[in-house]
Amino acid sequence: MERQDLDVWIGGLVHAVNNPLTYALTNLSSLRRDLEDLVNILDAAEVLLPRLGPECAAEVARVRRLRADLAMDRPAEVIGDLMRDTQDGLRHIQTILKATRPMARWWSETECALDSTELLETAASELRRALPAGVALTVDFGTPWKFQGGRLAWEGTLHALLDNARIAVTGRSGPAGPVAGQIRVTASARSVIVEDNGPGISPTLGDRIFLPYFTTRPGAAGLGLAMAAQVSRATGGDIEVVGAGGRLGGACIKLTLPPA
Repeated sequence: MERQDLDVWIGGLVHAVNNPLTYALTNLSSLRRDLEDLVNILDAAEVLLPRLGPECAAEVARVRRLRADLAMDRPAEVIGDLMRDTQDGLRHIQTILKATRPMARWWSETECALDSTELLETAASELRRALPAGVALTVDFGTPWKFQGGRLAWEGTLHALLDNARIAVTGRSGPAGPVAGQIRVTASARSVIVEDNGPGISPTLGDRIFLPYFTTRPGAAGLGLAMAAQVSRATGGDIEVVGAGGRLGGACIKLTLPPA
């Protein structure tokens, strides 16, 4: 299969799967409203049945049998939980599909001459726009490193690393209240190190954080760091978690760029 064909195949697959997912989510929303109405009818029936006269005895008995056959002690709570879980599951699949679509473009693009400083400037600018108030970003661009690669792939790789740090430091609190987030990016000959003062990465996870679809964050696709690892390692570079952590006390990830 040609590299350009990969983009077409994956793009088509994502589109084909996402369409019925969207249809299912729309129908679930409608079904949820209808089920809530049915639960309200059940609640109303509990109040109404005792007030009906003897002439309705057969109908009352039938409704009570049907209600007894319904294996739900608390229908509103059970149905609500089931619908929410189902919708959350389908939305998570959509999240994975959305994250998968750009990956095909990374592998189908033509390689060109890249400059580490230029790539970092773009990634840092994107990160600054996304950072919440109170999070500090420090970038040391170092000496530019020239190498060959796909621009989208390497822009996506740096974005994944920096965005991982952003999520780690956003909204943290300690015993004394909110913790000011810090992110430090340091580039040197052929390497980029991203550090933060977030909760860090458990040593038990090891290289698993670079596996496709592995994530410790609910609702995340688990593809950003996985694709960063694939891009770097497939082109003669590497990516690793620095075991002792960084100067900021949180996670520390080192990206090794391809040879010149």
